[in-house]
Amino acid sequence: MSVRNYIFKTCFLILGMLFYAQGSLAAPAAFPPVKVQVDGREITFDAPPVIENGRALVPFRAISEALGARVNWEEKSKTVTMVKENVTVKLVIGNTIALKNTEELALEAPAKIIKSRTMVPLRFVGEALGANVQWDPASRLISISKPAEKSPWRELIVQGDTVNIRSGPATNHDVLLQVSRGVRLPVLDKSADWYKVQMPDGKMGWIVAWYVTEESSSPPVSPPVPEKSEPVISVPGDDPALPV
Repeated sequence: MSVRNYIFKTCFLILGMLFYAQGSLAAPAAFPPVKVQVDGREITFDAPPVIENGRALVPFRAISEALGARVNWEEKSKTVTMVKENVTVKLVIGNTIALKNTEELALEAPAKIIKSRTMVPLRFVGEALGANVQWDPASRLISISKPAEKSPWRELIVQGDTVNIRSGPATNHDVLLQVSRGVRLPVLDKSADWYKVQMPDGKMGWIVAWYVTEESSSPPVSPPVPEKSEPVISVPGDDPALPV
């Protein structure tokens, strides 16, 4: 056998082994996409949720809006602001700490931009919006449900002679109103030793917990407005008690 034939056969054998090995390698199984349901209704996204390092990252704006919140994006500071009723959440891209009103919330992983969308850890959605979240790895389904309505009506009863209601939960905030003993104020939120309350004029303020007591009861019900009744006109002959 010539050297040329030997080299040719050897190369042919090596190529055959390479093709065989490539064909015998099983292709990795493709994972199905992550699905999200809010109150049983499936939500579609232009930037779908992803799994990174065992954590589900979900699009913050789309899920917040599905839960009834408003979301604003500030490009210069890379800050996302979510507002729902009396809750405001501020989140900066790349940070692991968010601000919920005056309370700090820790994220398992920093918020990041994926396909021009802010992605946050799934658990953060529950903490920020008070929603119930569940992750089923078998079906790759994220289930989110809105928080249940608060049934008890919470009120504060002022115990001090003169107590300040301030614009924020600290004594360095401006005084908005002074209330006296016995005044009742609906509770909206609480942060440490301060309650966020609704003042008699409908505006919001903060009052320190030291001078109030909390009471839970049924919400006040306005008395029904009596219907106007038409005057009754008696016609002689209709009523036997009337003289004819």
